[in-house]
Amino acid sequence: QKRWDHAARHWAMVAELRALEPTGLQRLAIAQFELGDHAAATTTLEKLLAKEWPSRFGSVHSKARQLLTNDEKAALLEEKSRLFLRAVTVKQSVFSVPFGDG
Repeated sequence: QKRWDHAARHWAMVAELRALEPTGLQRLAIAQFELGDHAAATTTLEKLLAKEWPSRFGSVHSKARQLLTNDEKAALLEEKSRLFLRAVTVKQSVFSVPFGDG
């Protein structure tokens, strides 16, 4: 059961309460991405990239850049799908128009 809306609220609280750790922001961005809220995910990842994290957290910045790149690719793919579906709908409506006197 995927409850990304619940997860996003949870990770937003974690990010606020444990601001000295990157996990809350990382998981919040993933939840926002899964919800299709690419703008919010991008903002969250930018917050993650803007901060210097202690080395004990590993490669936080490279992981955030990777998530950002994946999010941008997914958003682009989503937009292409929307445009394709719109084109198919227009094509179907054009071919369903009666020709001649009927």
